[in-house]
Amino acid sequence: MRSSGACVMNGIEFLLDTNFILGMLKVQPEAAVVVSSQGIRVGQCGYSVISRMELLGFAGILEDERGLLRTGCPAWSSWL
Repeated sequence: MRSSGACVMNGIEFLLDTNFILGMLKVQPEAAVVVSSQGIRVGQCGYSVISRMELLGFAGILEDERGLLRTGCPAWSSWL
């Protein structure tokens, strides 16, 4: 979801949905298409506390993926 401009001061332009983040973590082609077509960069993205809790509790998440979520996803910079 692209911001309407209300959050521009903090640099967040995209509020990422839980399922979209899972798609990125699992390197699903659909997520890659959205990232490339929208020109999304890691510094433009954010996610809610609720999404973080859902992701950390997701049964199919791997420990290294859980680590990415705990550290704020800096490794996504190569993906975004």
